[in-house]
Parts: sequence; structure tokens; C-alpha cells
Amino acid sequence: QDQVMKWNNVKKATFYPASNTITLSTGYGEKSIVFCTEENYGDVSEHVRSVCSNSCRMKEK
Repeated sequence: QDQVMKWNNVKKATFYPASNTITLSTGYGEKSIVFCTEENYGDVSEHVRSVCSNSCRMKEK
């Protein structure tokens, strides 16, 4: 499924390393979940952290 979300609209990123998922939220009820493999979770989470570093709240659960 394709979904478009602009990085500058992301207000919150929540990282779930145990399930290799990342939730991105714009704060307007729009939410996306990124499903990663165990192998690429580290690279994907690092990319999300670098892109969102100044514009969103980040937490790990």
C-alpha cells in the first residue's frame, strides 16, 4: 500500500525495536507505520532519526 507523508509534517516518531516497527504521526490524525526487517531496522531508524531530528518528538518503547 502506498501512502504519502511529507517529512516536514511528521510531528512524532515512535520506535519499537522489539517488533522492528516505527510509527510516524503528523498530529492531524494521520499515522503511518513502517514495518522493517530485523536486518534493516537499524538503518531505517537511523534515517528517520536524522530526517526528523529537528522537527518532531522521538521516543522509544
